[in-house]
Amino acid sequence: MVELIIAYCLLATFFLLDTFLRKGKTARSLEKTASDRKSTLFLVITFFVVLFISAILNWFGIGSFHNESVAIVGLLIMILGLAIRILSIRTLGKFYTRKLLTTNEQEVIQKGIYKYIRHPGYLGTVLIWSSAGIAMQNVLVIIVATILVLISYYYRITSEEQMLVKTFGEKYSDYKKHSWHLMPFIW
Repeated sequence: MVELIIAYCLLATFFLLDTFLRKGKTARSLEKTASDRKSTLFLVITFFVVLFISAILNWFGIGSFHNESVAIVGLLIMILGLAIRILSIRTLGKFYTRKLLTTNEQEVIQKGIYKYIRHPGYLGTVLIWSSAGIAMQNVLVIIVATILVLISYYYRITSEEQMLVKTFGEKYSDYKKHSWHLMPFIW
């Protein structure tokens, strides 16, 4: 039960960090952009659907299992995901935006974790939400969260990469040749 509460606290931390770590009005804006293709809305809906489904499944004990060691591993992965997300936000600063957009002063960042992974903030988020089910000790939450979050981020990354190639051209195309979308050695 304690692990379940901590998992929900870490998900709340995800939302709070997203609100407080973004730098500047543009980074916090929810103004529509053509490049976004409603991917931000899709992600927000996904997060709340996963929260709702997890609450229902956990309340009724559907899909639950009991293994404290597994739950602790899930919590540690959630914390790792939060750390990766924080690192990503701090690296991009004001260019880490909610909506997909670029500005004239923006450039392709290829330092730190961005040297290897093009979307580490999204990797952190996938780790947080997918491992929440592990921490909650619920196999159905693991499956539902992982599938929905991966589908949402696949759409988001596809939209974002189209925008970045259009904006930065050859420089971004070169960057793509020596970095991973999201998961090293997988995609």
